[in-house]
Amino acid sequence: MADPILAAFDASLASYTMRHFRRQKIEVLTGSKVVEIARNGVRLGDGRMLPCEVVVWSTGVGPPAFVEELDVPKVKWKILVDAFLRVKGETNIFAAGDCATGEEIDYPATAQVAQQEGYYLGKALNRRARGQAAVPFRYKHYGMLAYIGSNRALADLATVKGKGLGTWLFWRSAYFTKLVSTKNKMLVLVDWL
Repeated sequence: MADPILAAFDASLASYTMRHFRRQKIEVLTGSKVVEIARNGVRLGDGRMLPCEVVVWSTGVGPPAFVEELDVPKVKWKILVDAFLRVKGETNIFAAGDCATGEEIDYPATAQVAQQEGYYLGKALNRRARGQAAVPFRYKHYGMLAYIGSNRALADLATVKGKGLGTWLFWRSAYFTKLVSTKNKMLVLVDWL
């Protein structure tokens, strides 16, 4: 629905992606609202009908019904948390992941944020159980990676803006290192081969 694609990425990487999609004969419609999924296609807000037999729909992040129903302070649809990931105004209720946002920073809805928050909460709750004070949560942004198809990826890191085949290999390596079990690593490796 938005005009730019990959708005969170550097503009040069979004532009590269649009060129890559054109070379792959992928038509990207921006600023197009889907108003209906029908048996024979997808109707857009401007009245156009895109004929198709299969629809794969990927939307942005939105609120789960559970979060919507909670009577807690929110910003937009996200639960407002303090520097210790406690729900604002609470001492024993915590929120983390896509449903939480900070007072000082709106944490992006990404796996790296959720992973850091989960790690932090584990340590903070253990410190609390031992009667020790917790330190505030500090999110560290390591950059963003995205696979864009045909063995191509993007890397938007603090010091490097990468794209192409080499970045795809880097993306795969980073993904592989985040897998927890040896079994999963073997399954993914076999799948890749």
